[in-house]
Amino acid sequence: MAKINTDDWKHLIGKQFVPENESVPTGVPTEQIIRKSDLPSKHRVLGPNAITTRDFIQDRLNVHVDNSNVIKSVNIG
Repeated sequence: MAKINTDDWKHLIGKQFVPENESVPTGVPTEQIIRKSDLPSKHRVLGPNAITTRDFIQDRLNVHVDNSNVIKSVNIG
């Protein structure tokens, strides 16, 4: 099991998460886009009102986004 360090992923904060099947929003620079393929294999993207399980998985990255899919925080679990 690979250990994930939150500090390694803080550079995502402020960037736009865009699901693989969606086009990039107009006016958003390419370097500001994060796709699923940019994230570790064990991750979940959580919106403001996301219902989640309470299990803690030490090698899973949680990516918290706002209603516009802008990444607001990241943590492990």
